[in-house]
Amino acid sequence: MATNPTPISAKDIEERLINLKEETDEINGPDEITRRLIIAGVALVVLGAVYYVGKRRGEKTKTFIEVVRSQ
Repeated sequence: MATNPTPISAKDIEERLINLKEETDEINGPDEITRRLIIAGVALVVLGAVYYVGKRRGEKTKTFIEVVRSQ
């Protein structure tokens, strides 16, 4: 462990915190393209679910009319 004979000043702490902030800014979350792909995927899943539920509901409430001809 190295010892530093000079006392730590406020400027030293400020420089260190600025360096840490710059490093954390570089390590960000998913980039814009990834977010757009995720949103598009979620939208497709939601649309598919709505279509499927609507299709099932439509089949249950269909009216069936039978026409019988008498001879």
